[in-house]
Amino acid sequence: MSVMRAFLAFTTMTAVLLSLPFSADGFDLKEVEARFREATELEGQRRYAEAGAIYKRITEVTPKKYVAHAESLFRLAYCLSRQKQYADAVGLCETILKTYPGEPGQAGRALYFKGLLYRAQSDLEAAKSAFRDTVARYPKNVEHLLKAQAGLTEILLTEHRATL
Repeated sequence: MSVMRAFLAFTTMTAVLLSLPFSADGFDLKEVEARFREATELEGQRRYAEAGAIYKRITEVTPKKYVAHAESLFRLAYCLSRQKQYADAVGLCETILKTYPGEPGQAGRALYFKGLLYRAQSDLEAAKSAFRDTVARYPKNVEHLLKAQAGLTEILLTEHRATL
């Protein structure tokens, strides 16, 4: 990345971070929604560092009871993974699991994604464990249940083929 491009990215992120709202109670839902849309657009443009900075700021100003908080945590984990910052992304998945343990949509997705992160790092034992945990802990989350089963099956088949 050129020095100029890095500088422009830094100034853009700084401007966005400084412009996020603080109402009397520290939270403005309409502004958060606008910033979330902006981050989503940046993510679509593969500007993961900038999108991640906005998602991080949203998690700081949004109460945990709002979907925007949980969704921003997950989107931030995704942005970090696209930048190959796997350990930080796994840490955010752990945060989601601790913050939303009774939410099968949020926690199931985070646990499944954790498996993908481990697989991306070639830690197949940890990936299998995360996929198995997804299946065991969130059996009613059909979308991530099926994806976790597929991920686990893929790893097991690959391991089996290696022994032939």
